[in-house]
Amino acid sequence: MEIINPYFIRYTELPEYEEFYENVMSKNIVCSFPSELTQKWPCRKDWVTDSGSINFEYLDKNYGNLTCPVYKCNESYYNSNPVSDMTLSEYIKYWKEIIKLEHRYIENDLEILYLK
Repeated sequence: MEIINPYFIRYTELPEYEEFYENVMSKNIVCSFPSELTQKWPCRKDWVTDSGSINFEYLDKNYGNLTCPVYKCNESYYNSNPVSDMTLSEYIKYWKEIIKLEHRYIENDLEILYLK
């Protein structure tokens, strides 16, 4: 494990769950793994199309009914963003619309949502 800064860790080997939880998840920081460590993970094949884009159909079919926390980034409430719940299907619909509109949130008067 290499601590790049207080907000980013680079792993050189897969950590045990407890270590990952303590160092990354509980602190809500970014981490990365070299591709060799993740090459056998099914999500590397299933979640991405052959052309390298997000496989929305796979995600929607397999996880669309799951409820996810979504942060409203263009709103603030006591120095944080309000959160609401959406199904992954609802978020995918939003995400596809954002892509179609070329990420022009302001011009299209759209909320900026962050799937956590």
